[in-house]
Amino acid sequence: MADDLGTDGLKNQVKGAAKEVAGKVQKNVGDLTDNQSQELKGKARELEGKGQRKSGEPENKIDRNTGPARSTTMTGAGRCRRPSSFPHPPARRFVMKS
Repeated sequence: MADDLGTDGLKNQVKGAAKEVAGKVQKNVGDLTDNQSQELKGKARELEGKGQRKSGEPENKIDRNTGPARSTTMTGAGRCRRPSSFPHPPARRFVMKS
């Protein structure tokens, strides 16, 4: 695990996407030059990159959830207010009874 926990998943996603693109290019070059070995190496590299990119997705979700703790802040007279990043509850509907 790296020192910067907030970017491990994103780094894996970016590196995986780069490997995936490089593998596609290598596979296509092998196809154009009728070099089956190059084509198979490119396909393997592409699959390796896809696996790394996919493994970075759940890591990225974990990284986002391990950020700084969110809490309420105290305002005057002991009232708490929610930070702006905290979702607001849905609006309530009032129905007039006759």
